[in-house]
Amino acid sequence: MPAYNCEKTLEETLADIPKDSVDEIILVDDFSRDHTVELAKRLGLKNIYCHTSNEGYGANQKTCYDKSLERGADLIIMLHPDYQYDPLLIPEIIQKITEGADVVFASRMKNGREALKLGMPCYKYFANRCLTAFQNKLFGLQLSEYHTGYRAYRREVLQDIDYKSLSNDFIFDNQITLEFIQKRLKIAEIYCPAKYIPDSSSINLKRSVKYGFGVIYYSLKYKYFKKKRCEIEKMKYMNTYLLMFAGVVANALAQISMKKSADYSPFSKKWSITIAIALVIYGISFLLYSYILRKAALAQAGSVMAIATMLLVVLLSGVFYREVLSGKQLSGVFMGGVAIYLILS
Repeated sequence: MPAYNCEKTLEETLADIPKDSVDEIILVDDFSRDHTVELAKRLGLKNIYCHTSNEGYGANQKTCYDKSLERGADLIIMLHPDYQYDPLLIPEIIQKITEGADVVFASRMKNGREALKLGMPCYKYFANRCLTAFQNKLFGLQLSEYHTGYRAYRREVLQDIDYKSLSNDFIFDNQITLEFIQKRLKIAEIYCPAKYIPDSSSINLKRSVKYGFGVIYYSLKYKYFKKKRCEIEKMKYMNTYLLMFAGVVANALAQISMKKSADYSPFSKKWSITIAIALVIYGISFLLYSYILRKAALAQAGSVMAIATMLLVVLLSGVFYREVLSGKQLSGVFMGGVAIYLILS
C-alpha cells in the first residue's frame, strides 16, 4: 500500500481487505503530513516503512515492491489506501493470477461510461480513453485501461524488470506497463468500480497534462527506440564474437606465414592474403547473421566500424609477431595487448 496523507481513508480500506486472502500487508509512507503512520500503528499494521522525504509516487511503489520481494511474496497486489479502489476485489484478482495471468489490472473503464457516473472528472475520463486508444493502436492490444493504480503481479514479473530505473513520479505506472508489453507478459483485467470521494487522492490538472505527454513520449520510445536498441546490442555482441573468431584465424595464419619467412612485413604479400582470408570468413559469418535477423541494412551499417576494427587487429597482430621474432619483446607485447583490446571491445 503506497500511502501519502491517507489518514482519513486508511481504516476503511484496511477493514475491507479480505483477511483470508492476504498473508501480509505492507504500508510505505511517503513522508505524509498527516498522521497516517500513527494511525497505521494503532490499527495493528506491523510492516510499516517510512520515507524520510517526499520521494514521489513511483519511488513509493519501488519501496513497496522491494519490501514485498524481500519478505518472500509470491503475489504482490498494489492497493491505494485512499479507498478509491475496492479491496473486496482481491480474491477475484488472485483468481486471475492462478488462472495463468502474469499481471492483473483492476480497470475503472471496463464498463464504459460507468466511471463518469461514479464521479470521475470528465477531462480525466476523456484523457484516459484517448491515451488508452492510442496505446492499444500502437501496441496492438485491447486493454480497457493502462492507467489504473490497482494491480497485481507475480513475483517473477517484478524480479525480471528493472523497475528501479523507472521514474519516481506518476508516470511510473505507465512505464512499468510498457515493460510488461515489451516482455509480452499476459495481462488480464477485471472491472473495478472506483469511488471518487473528497478524501481520495488525485493529481491536479497540471500534473495530469504532464502525465499525458509522458505517456505519449514513453510509448513511442518503447515502440520505436527500445526495440531497435536491443537489435543494435545484439549486433554489437555478434560483431565481438565474429571479430574474435576472425582475429584468431588471422593470427593462426600469421604464425604459419612467419615460420616460412623470417623477413616478414605486415604489408607483405603473405600478410595481404591473411587479411583477405580473415575478411572472407568475417564477411560470410556476418551475412549469415544478417540473413537470420532479416536486418540487412542494420547489418551493413554495423559492419563498417567492425571491418575497420578488424583491419587494425590484423595489422597490429602482424606487427606483434614481427616484433617478438625480431627480439623486441616489450614492443611486441604492447602491440599484442592493443590488438586484444580491440578484439574484446
